[in-house]
Amino acid sequence: MITEIEKELKTYSNPQKAKILQWFFKTWVWEYWYWDIFLWITVPTIRSISKKYNLSLIEINYFLSSPYHEFRSFGVISLVYKYQKLKNITDKKEIVDFYLSKTKY
Repeated sequence: MITEIEKELKTYSNPQKAKILQWFFKTWVWEYWYWDIFLWITVPTIRSISKKYNLSLIEINYFLSSPYHEFRSFGVISLVYKYQKLKNITDKKEIVDFYLSKTKY
């Protein structure tokens, strides 16, 4: 499923506009976000794709640790949707703990 989602996300990328974002966000060597790579996928597009999937935490972890900015955004948005669907406070705490353990990304 991860490969399918990656392909779907990448169909919406715009390499020309991504270069602008890389300049704006200071992603060149030794700049603030030098390791970040942009695909220029809009947030509404990421949200609509994320709503279609119910990912496991392992799958979400894959996206959260991606070098692509939009893949990490997809992971966070997927985690929010997963959290919102839960009723049990223990399950919600698991999601919050998982998110906090991934803040380095």
